[in-house]
Amino acid sequence: MTNSPLFPLWQVDPQEYNAICAYLDISPQPQLFDKLADYLLQAPFVFTRPKGFALFLAKPGLSKFRIARLDMLSKFLFRDHPVRFILNAVIALHECDGKGYVELSAAPVGWQVPFSLLRWGAGFVLSLAITMVWFFWNYMKYLIALPFQAKNDLSGKRVLITGVSRGLGLEILLYSLQQGADVVGTVRNRQAYAELIAQLPETAPVKLVIADLSQVNGITQALQENQITSDSIDIAVLCAGIKHSDTSVLSLEKIRETFQVNCFSSMELSKWLCCAEHKTSLVLISSIGRWHGMHSSAGYNAAKSALSIWGESLEMELYAMGRKDCSIMIVEPGIFESGMMKKSASSQFLFASRRKLAERIICGALAGKKTLRYPYWFALLTWTICLGGRNFQNYFFARARKSIGKEQ
Repeated sequence: MTNSPLFPLWQVDPQEYNAICAYLDISPQPQLFDKLADYLLQAPFVFTRPKGFALFLAKPGLSKFRIARLDMLSKFLFRDHPVRFILNAVIALHECDGKGYVELSAAPVGWQVPFSLLRWGAGFVLSLAITMVWFFWNYMKYLIALPFQAKNDLSGKRVLITGVSRGLGLEILLYSLQQGADVVGTVRNRQAYAELIAQLPETAPVKLVIADLSQVNGITQALQENQITSDSIDIAVLCAGIKHSDTSVLSLEKIRETFQVNCFSSMELSKWLCCAEHKTSLVLISSIGRWHGMHSSAGYNAAKSALSIWGESLEMELYAMGRKDCSIMIVEPGIFESGMMKKSASSQFLFASRRKLAERIICGALAGKKTLRYPYWFALLTWTICLGGRNFQNYFFARARKSIGKEQ
């Protein structure tokens, strides 16, 4: 799935765990970290999600300095802050371990006691002073950024996401769960279902549905068979897709499959959702590649182009009908790491953060945004290449594809 924490607001990576141990003056232990990871995996669905300034403080990664500041603040002001539960969990796990118990229970004796108390008191006063300055500095930054903060709270909302077994679909699933959503996700087969369900916490409010999007109406039939109603969906992110690399655009069988999965299945699902008398936000995941052709990919760019144009046409039609119960956002991202595209030495600087893209998609849907292109500089680069004309595109994309293909 991913080597990074599934829910970064609550979980810690090995580097952060080492920083926590350094702050507590205990030794990191890999076997205890594994238990900590299992425990914190349940945290988003057990504890109250931080909001406002507490959420602002919870987003950056943990360092020894930040842990010291947040430890003090969470004792007095933000008792529900994630770091409070993380620190308590680390202490509890180490207390139950022989080596950890010895380290945590170590205390001065004899003549060392008064000097230790004096040192502890001075350290507390100094830490309190630093924390107060740090607190007000961060609060000022929070107030300045507040008008630009996008909505991301999905509490009480049901989100439908297609293609959640990997890539962007998986990232959107994890982000939606962390933000408090009830999620319905589709996977392609039983193997993908078993692999994903084994890695998600049992307490996660997610329902996985096996749907073959290569079959006509396969997505809507699967949802109906699982008793998912169209009027129960608040946001639908249609991002399932396939890409046949090194396959000619004259391979009509692959072309039909590409269009069915990447385009027609989204059309079928959109029709099913728009027929409901319920306000639903539709998110169509296209590609910035929809602005140009690409050889040897079985019409992937063509299918994404069709999806973008169809989404715009659907919006026009709904507008003409006076339908305000459906909003449509078309997402045309640049390249990011997925099963379709791997990082290489020559292309890694072009890759966008998949986690940031997932966050922007959800925030955009909540804000009723029409179009999302992330990162925007990649869109500008693409349009510049397209302005060079078809001869330049033929030369550029042929060399780019050949270069990346060799490294992969």
